[in-house]
Amino acid sequence: MRNTPDQKRRHFMKPLLLERIAIRWVDSGRLTIDRHGQIWRRCQSYSKRAERMAWGGYLRVTVGNSRRGEQITVMAHRLVWQLFFGDIPDDIQINHRNGIKSDNRPANLELATCRENILHAFHVLGTRSCEGTNHSQHRITEQDVISIRLLFADGIKLRQIGWLYGLTSAEVSRVARGKAWSHIPDHIQPARISFSR
Repeated sequence: MRNTPDQKRRHFMKPLLLERIAIRWVDSGRLTIDRHGQIWRRCQSYSKRAERMAWGGYLRVTVGNSRRGEQITVMAHRLVWQLFFGDIPDDIQINHRNGIKSDNRPANLELATCRENILHAFHVLGTRSCEGTNHSQHRITEQDVISIRLLFADGIKLRQIGWLYGLTSAEVSRVARGKAWSHIPDHIQPARISFSR
């Protein structure tokens, strides 16, 4: 089924505009947010949790009518912030103080720039490191780095090492010479692999 032009426009709307629509649902009583930051959907005679797990451990809320193509999804922590504290300025994020992304209690939320959010994760929570296998785009492990350095020291050509590990010659060169993965010392010996028949 093709998206109508109106659906395409809604897909590219700023989060703040989508959140305004969700706030209207709260104002009308179809959604309620309790003092713990939990969002509830009002059904006929009972209420049920409206949040669902999204990427990265965050909670999201979907409102609207899917049959008519009027469904939108907003992040729960942003909706909670706006209900309790007001609008979120442009280029500002909501930071979870305790690092638990599903904990949307108002006391756990604070405004932060992107930089402040990342520094909070590094220094306060100790959860972010961009070295080695913690980097989002790593293709080799620490053990591979040690093996690459040993192969290079044994005189194996960069192209051959790259073929073994799925890397370019330039990438192998940076790893072998310690320009990349510099946090791994050269003196660590890799575990020897023995092949038995």
